[in-house]
Amino acid sequence: MFRKTKKRPPTTAMRTSLTTPDDDDNEEAAPDNEPSLTFAGKSIHKLKRTIVRPTKKKSNSLASAVGFGGENDLFRNDDDDDIEDTANSTEASLYDLAALSQLQAEQLAYSAAAATTSDQAVDSVKDDVLMDDDDYVPLDASASATDNVLNGEDAMLLESRLQEVDMSVAMAMSSSDYANEPLPLNPMNDDDDDWANQVARRAGIVPASSSKTSFMAASSTTTASSVSNNNHSVILQQLCEKVDATLHQLAQQQFDLQRAQTHRQVELQNARNIHQTQQVDLHQSGQAVEYYQQLRARFASWVGGLRQLQLQVQPIQQALHELDAQVACIERRCEWENDMIAVLFHHGYLDKVIGRQPDPVVYYPWTSVTVDEFGRDVQSLYTMQREQRRKRRVLIAHQRGVEIIGDETDAFLTDDEKESLRERHKALQEALELALSSLDEDFTSLQNLVDMFGEWKNAYPEEYMQCHATLSLADLITPLIQAELCALNDPWNESGGYNESKWLAVIFGALESDVIDAAGVDRIIEKAVVPTLSDLLDKSGYELLSDRQCRSITVFWNHLGKIVPSGQSPVVTLLQKRMTDYIRSRLDDISMAIVKKEAIDAELEDEMLLSAFTDATVGQMHRVKKVLLNILFYWTSILGKDTDFIKSVLSFVSGKFLVLLASLHGFPQPRFAATPVDVFQEVYRALELTGWLDSDDLMLHTIPIRAAANMYQNLEVAAN
Repeated sequence: MFRKTKKRPPTTAMRTSLTTPDDDDNEEAAPDNEPSLTFAGKSIHKLKRTIVRPTKKKSNSLASAVGFGGENDLFRNDDDDDIEDTANSTEASLYDLAALSQLQAEQLAYSAAAATTSDQAVDSVKDDVLMDDDDYVPLDASASATDNVLNGEDAMLLESRLQEVDMSVAMAMSSSDYANEPLPLNPMNDDDDDWANQVARRAGIVPASSSKTSFMAASSTTTASSVSNNNHSVILQQLCEKVDATLHQLAQQQFDLQRAQTHRQVELQNARNIHQTQQVDLHQSGQAVEYYQQLRARFASWVGGLRQLQLQVQPIQQALHELDAQVACIERRCEWENDMIAVLFHHGYLDKVIGRQPDPVVYYPWTSVTVDEFGRDVQSLYTMQREQRRKRRVLIAHQRGVEIIGDETDAFLTDDEKESLRERHKALQEALELALSSLDEDFTSLQNLVDMFGEWKNAYPEEYMQCHATLSLADLITPLIQAELCALNDPWNESGGYNESKWLAVIFGALESDVIDAAGVDRIIEKAVVPTLSDLLDKSGYELLSDRQCRSITVFWNHLGKIVPSGQSPVVTLLQKRMTDYIRSRLDDISMAIVKKEAIDAELEDEMLLSAFTDATVGQMHRVKKVLLNILFYWTSILGKDTDFIKSVLSFVSGKFLVLLASLHGFPQPRFAATPVDVFQEVYRALELTGWLDSDDLMLHTIPIRAAANMYQNLEVAAN
């Protein structure tokens, strides 16, 4: 009477509805609010529908003949006997004692693992509840015990166990990762079940195929759960990597923000410092403007006064240098040499002239008539001038009370001429004082000018150096230094003259306080010292015979070395070259007359010839000796490293001085006068102090001198 049940699709798990049968003909649907938990495609409340609950017995008499899953005997037909026998044979319990013991043990395990996942709970239920996977409902008594339906107390006990499983699963679901996941909907509805399954459930028979289907669904669910867990692990790892990347990016942004903040704070502090510095600079600039305005006014007064002073000092300085040239009498000394050569030549006692050659007029016959372009007799004019010079020399010798031998610095000046020169010098000094007094005393003080520049340097040192103020100071100092040099220029002052220069001490102090630098000192020497000495030398105001002039100039030169310590200043080098040229020119201008040996035995009755003979022998020897000693004593320490200076001196000694001494052997000498041997030894000792005689570079220049030393030494030994 039962039709064969249809097979479900292989991919769809069979589902049953959990109902509480109220009567034999109708099923009660599950409430809507009851949760539907799906395990392997089958919800828990539908699993419960496989359990047949025992019904209460009705009060009428017919109830005793009807059992759950059976039919009232009063309503049975004979045709139903087979069915009744089959039903009676299947009323035995589907579970034996061993199965119930196993179910109880598994339920206790489920209770102990309440915190496990829902997949484990479903697998336990699957193993105890689901039936074998048969596609039909067995109706014969030969079916296995697992295909039977529970009745009575066993069914009620199983139902209570299932309720405990539901509670454990619910607790596990609430504490597991599935608590927040939505439960999947059942893809099949109860309306899809065929009528055979419904009849089987009404009969209290569990379809045999449900067990196999449930197992396949459970296996599928387990695999899906594993895949889902793996997917969750991958997603969690990716999420962690993204979170780490985001945290790293946030940390980098925080670092950049902190660095930018620090940079902005530094910029803010720098801006504040710059603002403060600018405020200070603005205030200082205002003060600087006021200071420079006042300084400009003071400089304007200084510049105007010093310009006026310079215009007044320059003529006075030139006049003083001309006076020095007149006192030196270099020109008159050359005239005296020419007159001596002329007298010796005309009397036939002149052998030769060494050094400067006299004018040709000296050799003209005294009786000849030579006319110049204006028709004048040159020889007569020269003879008259020579006679006047001779008379002046005789007058000078008479005034001095001694005979002039040619080594005196004032040998060619009479007393009247000396007095006239002194009066002139005095007038020039008064003119200088008048020029200085025309200015305020503050503007004539060199120290005041240096102090003003010192205040400027202390107030604004950077600006002082940037504007080359030391050069301006040197330009302003020049007139004051020139005025002081003029005031110290006294030809008759034996104290040394330039040695008393106060301006050197002022400049030295300014150099120590950095008010003036090396460039400024070079500028002072270039603007004040070099022009002054050059003008003096150009006018022949310096006589090598003068001990006073040699001492004053060399001491002044040594003081210049204090403000130019290195000695490598181009200006100082130029000044040294200028002095070397002047000394060489003065040595070259010396004219030496060599007297013939016949004059030794000659009777010299002519006064003029006797004077010329004395000047050519004793006078020339002592004059040349004095010139050499002044050069060696005073100028060697200053110009001793100048090769031109050394060669000039050695050449003069070898080529002129030794020849003059050799020509004087045998001539009578004045009483108590030095002999040529004495003169040579004195000069030779001065040469030994210079170290030139031992120099390999000067070997050729010193050979004649060493040979003469050996000769004079032998003469001295022979004389003794």
